[in-house]
Amino acid sequence: MFHFGIVRDFQVPGGIGVWLTESAARVFELDYDNPTMPRNLPKYWSNDVQVAGVINDYAVADPSKVAGNQVGLILVAGRYSNQPSVILKLNRFDAEVRADLQKVAEEVSLQQTGDYSIADMFGYVPELIERDMIATRNFVSLIELFMLLATLISLLGLVAMSAYYVGLQTRNIAVRKVFGGTVATEAHRAVREYMVLVGIAILIGIPIAIVLAQRYLMQFYYRIDGYGWVFAVAAVIALAISFLAVLSQTLKAAKANPAVELKKE
Repeated sequence: MFHFGIVRDFQVPGGIGVWLTESAARVFELDYDNPTMPRNLPKYWSNDVQVAGVINDYAVADPSKVAGNQVGLILVAGRYSNQPSVILKLNRFDAEVRADLQKVAEEVSLQQTGDYSIADMFGYVPELIERDMIATRNFVSLIELFMLLATLISLLGLVAMSAYYVGLQTRNIAVRKVFGGTVATEAHRAVREYMVLVGIAILIGIPIAIVLAQRYLMQFYYRIDGYGWVFAVAAVIALAISFLAVLSQTLKAAKANPAVELKKE
């Protein structure tokens, strides 16, 4: 009914029992050949509860919750006493239903704590996740701002390095022009040599970036896959900016009068 992805169904009659997420199954070291409830569960789980199957992990919090803080979840199909929480599928979710759920949450909070302190823990799961992500989104916005600034500084650095590189090659360009070099040949030579250096830097940098990204993302309970295109786009942008920067600087140096440049030496 809830469209949970079933990894393993142990064919319990009616599906009545507990359904462990994959994370919970790993933590409790569930034996798929002889599935039984772990002995180290809280006291409110009775001994007659059966393991009905294993389902895929699903989102109950924002991605910033690291794996170490979420050891997996247990879904219960059927009625067992003292269940700590209940998941409901709603056919509609309007103001009336929201008010009814809020009333139930307040009643449960009163029963468990004597006040309304935990009433906000109950609600529509997407809204709970969205609320938890407010601080995370603000933090991400700040990170994006610093990333933009870092990118701009990096691009300016590429331009500066290309200008410095061409500055070092100005005398050689002037000498080669004296011996028959042309603007086209000197521009081609300088661009080719500089792009080789940029290519080597990219070959070194991308594997390091991929490893660091993987290590960073592994700390999140939910994470994206297939992000390799980001590094490819970054490499293309770096190559394009480097090419345009060194080409413009080289053309400027190649078009200069070689006699004037040699006199500076």
